[in-house]
Amino acid sequence: KPIFDKLLLHIIELTDFIESNDLTSDGFDWCIDDILSNEDNSYGYLITMPIKSKERVVTKSQEIYSENEPKPAVSWICDVIRSSIICPNERSIETLLELLFKYCYVIHMKNRFNHAIANGYRDIILYILVDK
Repeated sequence: KPIFDKLLLHIIELTDFIESNDLTSDGFDWCIDDILSNEDNSYGYLITMPIKSKERVVTKSQEIYSENEPKPAVSWICDVIRSSIICPNERSIETLLELLFKYCYVIHMKNRFNHAIANGYRDIILYILVDK
């Protein structure tokens, strides 16, 4: 139930974002900064992308999610704030995942180590939800 409430809050906030354009990455930044400042940190580096624009969120929701239920289509957008953390070895991946599960709500995890994409690239994709 608590994670469902968090997801409903995400839908409400994202819908509000479309109306007000005031989404920030403050909660995400705090979470990632806290994780990367961990004394056990052995990650290579962090790559952040700009917050997805209001226009792109609307366009993507209409192009890809317009038929999805429940509505609104914008509630299906999960990558408004995007980032990558490059890990140099398996131990750092394990530590990072432990910390992400500790500090964030992991909504979805896709492990592409067992089944690499066509060019051989391997990664783990996480959809996370953080408190503000």
